[in-house]
Amino acid sequence: VLPEARQDRAESYGWFRTELSKWFGDNLELNSGLQGKLQSVVLDVNTQRAWGELAVAAPLLSRGEELDETLGRFTGGAWLEPRIFLGGWRIQPGVRLQLDSLIGSVEFDPRLSFRNEFSDDLRFRGAIGRYSQSPRIELLSDIIGDETLPFSTSYQGSLGVDYAYASRLEFEAEVWGKQLYDLVVENIGESPTLEDGYAWGVELGARYRLREKFFTALSLTLGQSMRDSGPFAYDQPFAFSFLTSWKVTPRWTLGMRYRYAEGLPYTPVVDGVYNANDDMYEPEFGDTNSVRMPAYQKIDLRVERVWKLRRWSLVGYIEGWFVPPSNNTLYPVYSYDYSE
Repeated sequence: VLPEARQDRAESYGWFRTELSKWFGDNLELNSGLQGKLQSVVLDVNTQRAWGELAVAAPLLSRGEELDETLGRFTGGAWLEPRIFLGGWRIQPGVRLQLDSLIGSVEFDPRLSFRNEFSDDLRFRGAIGRYSQSPRIELLSDIIGDETLPFSTSYQGSLGVDYAYASRLEFEAEVWGKQLYDLVVENIGESPTLEDGYAWGVELGARYRLREKFFTALSLTLGQSMRDSGPFAYDQPFAFSFLTSWKVTPRWTLGMRYRYAEGLPYTPVVDGVYNANDDMYEPEFGDTNSVRMPAYQKIDLRVERVWKLRRWSLVGYIEGWFVPPSNNTLYPVYSYDYSE
């Protein structure tokens, strides 16, 4: 018989947000705003052991610690963003202040974005800036977390271009990168720690439309997200999608979508240790996110029929999905002793 365990989390909050925008002539628009959130969280955990296998569904139980705690904090921000219009350019410098009462500090985040429309068919865009984020309130607990955790910060930049040919064929490309500092990492059954990391990506897309009869789109994403101890949980080096729709007649439409993506990383169980007190095996985990799920594939097919009446219309459709069994793994399931 498994020992009883319970995790309860109750949250209440109130928030506000206000924005102000004002034009100064034809070339300058000034945007500013304030926002804030007052938050209270009650944590109640009752357990006799660490449930490492529940790290995703019940992270507090995975720690294996009794807990009855109430946390409260105020987070707020203020920003100022002038928008400057010069010919085909739109330049938007800005600054944002971030406050967290539990951390007890204020972050200063300068940013800059720009866009230029060289013609009706060609547009160039980019952005660079600093971004700050508070840890989740549970992670600032002095019992199960670390009350000294700082803001996580990142420096981000991106460049992109959009091009349209004959108003039917569209292309887009974007490259981006992030340098990350003081990221909060939650390893299974352990207190949160801080790591640095980086992420980069390349996104390519194309779309073609022939009046209202035919539409198709392609997208390809390449990238990497790494931290000091290995890949991020959502690191996906490759993803591809294809979509097409054909209006055969005014009443009938056929559609198809195909998706393929590399599997996400996860932390494997490498062994099981017998616990004589509870008469059960407990998992022993390997390196963080050192193994990947199988690649994911899915094909969607759709047939749609429209009935148009005098004042209203009725749409009926049939959809079918096909996912190969080997490409539809949600999470690994182990035997009772974790031997397989």
